[in-house]
Amino acid sequence: MTIAPMAPHGLAVADRPLNSVDFAYGLTREYEHIFSSFFENSGVSLAILDRELRVLDANPELLALVGRSSAEVRWSTFPALLHPYVAQRVEQRLIRLARRKDRVFRDQFHQLVSGTAAAPVTVVATALPENAEGKAAVLLLCLPHRGRRPSADGGAAGGRLTDLDARILQGIAEGTTTAEMARKLYLSRQGVEYHIHRMLRKLKVKNRAELVSRCYVLGLLTPDAWPPKVPQQHRAP
Repeated sequence: MTIAPMAPHGLAVADRPLNSVDFAYGLTREYEHIFSSFFENSGVSLAILDRELRVLDANPELLALVGRSSAEVRWSTFPALLHPYVAQRVEQRLIRLARRKDRVFRDQFHQLVSGTAAAPVTVVATALPENAEGKAAVLLLCLPHRGRRPSADGGAAGGRLTDLDARILQGIAEGTTTAEMARKLYLSRQGVEYHIHRMLRKLKVKNRAELVSRCYVLGLLTPDAWPPKVPQQHRAP
């Protein structure tokens, strides 16, 4: 890849190739080799965002990941390209990077983009050195997950829920009260609360809302389904 020289004043950003890193974004020569190497050889989805989280540049792997053309991606905010269940969380973390409140953001998502098969992806982003003349604020990579995904029981053995835990989780996600779940499942209210608190503890979340959000991220609840449902592959036999 050839690093484009700084464009003459007045040249529209849209006139530049999407996968070229350019000094008009504030990427000084000390970073030239690093960025060109990332774009050409990383084999992972990579993008450069401005302070408003808009995509300035992205490599072909990023375009393939989000299933969009270069024209659709350029100047779109990166969170707008993501699944609604993860977009807000990613946006909040990226804003902190763009404002230099954090230096690095790293998190794993089971389904990063809508309309694609669920597959864990780790998002890693870092704040770029501040440059008053440049636009680049964040370097972002999306890495396919090659390890084991955490399970709902706190281990890494497939993420399967018992039938009872799955039904309780579905009830929580649907907004069913403890009393209603106890009646439907022939349990005491204390029994339902016991299973809920066990899931909270295992997934290291504080409340039911965080539990539901975490389970969507892990793929333990099916995206875009109502009423909420735990996929069969995540139910213990």
